[in-house]
Amino acid sequence: MKGYDEIFATIFTSILAGISIVFKGKIKSILTKKSKKEFKSLLCHDMFITAKNVKGRVEKIDFITKGKTDVVKTKLLHILIDLKIESVEKGFTRLLESKDIQNIKGQELKFKVSETLIGIVKEYNDQALFEFIKLGISKKDANFLIDKYEEHRQYIVDGFIERLDSISINKDYNCNFEKLSAILEVVALSLYVIPRDVKHAMNSVNGRYVKYEDKINI
Repeated sequence: MKGYDEIFATIFTSILAGISIVFKGKIKSILTKKSKKEFKSLLCHDMFITAKNVKGRVEKIDFITKGKTDVVKTKLLHILIDLKIESVEKGFTRLLESKDIQNIKGQELKFKVSETLIGIVKEYNDQALFEFIKLGISKKDANFLIDKYEEHRQYIVDGFIERLDSISINKDYNCNFEKLSAILEVVALSLYVIPRDVKHAMNSVNGRYVKYEDKINI
């Protein structure tokens, strides 16, 4: 009986091995397709909804200088934030759709997200500078407004980098889907406070742009 059991166990093991070889490719393909499908759901993450909501909130803000609406300052900030939101949406969409993003290691994920963030900031700052100068704002004044905004957002950048470092190497997350979902939550929070930050930033700008009211077409 013992010999029969051993023979049966050997045959059964061989059958399982054969099945695993035959279906290994199919199983891997099914799991990969499911993983890709789940990963694509990040393109509908709440961060993208928050981005659109923030854009709408900022568009409703009129910035004040000496008790009056400063139409130039208001226009410039609306342009800057519109460009920023557009860059954020495009930048993180490209990241989520990039090759091998699902499988890269923590340090590489951190690098790719940091690279995305740097690219986003450079893109909307360069575009804003171009648009401001095209409106008739001097390069010096255009750079001043952009720099003031970034200065008031530095605490957000520092916090984001700190959380990115923690999330990227945290072994409590099972996969990059979970890590990126957490990272997008941090991005959403950083976007949510933009209306508050632009108010503080523009208060520090004061009436620097009033002189352009009669010079540019708003």
